[in-house]
Amino acid sequence: MKSYYLLSLILIMILSGCKSSNEPKPSPSPVNLSSMYSTEEGKYYLVALGTNEEQELEFQQVFDENIEKIAGSYLNGSPNEVELQKLNIHEMPVYIVIGTEKEIFRTDHLSELNQFLHDDKFLP
Repeated sequence: MKSYYLLSLILIMILSGCKSSNEPKPSPSPVNLSSMYSTEEGKYYLVALGTNEEQELEFQQVFDENIEKIAGSYLNGSPNEVELQKLNIHEMPVYIVIGTEKEIFRTDHLSELNQFLHDDKFLP
């Protein structure tokens, strides 16, 4: 009898840890524009949308190289229609730099984003 309870307990523990692989993956929550403004004077909030894996890795390198100028970031390789409309995006990938009050810079080339971040004359 004890072995029956023990076996049942083990089976319940194993099954409770399993998840169905057919469950849909949650999509990233839509962009909240007010949370994208930099909270620190002299630092930027970066947005990267519509990127593939390689571009995401390159974006991370740009982020790491310029960490002292960045207050936060948002990266989404598959933005939804709400995000695209809120940010007025028509082509991807797109990289956006946002200051404490407004969008400062927008480009579809990561090299231009990197150059912008390295150019001190653009600091807010």
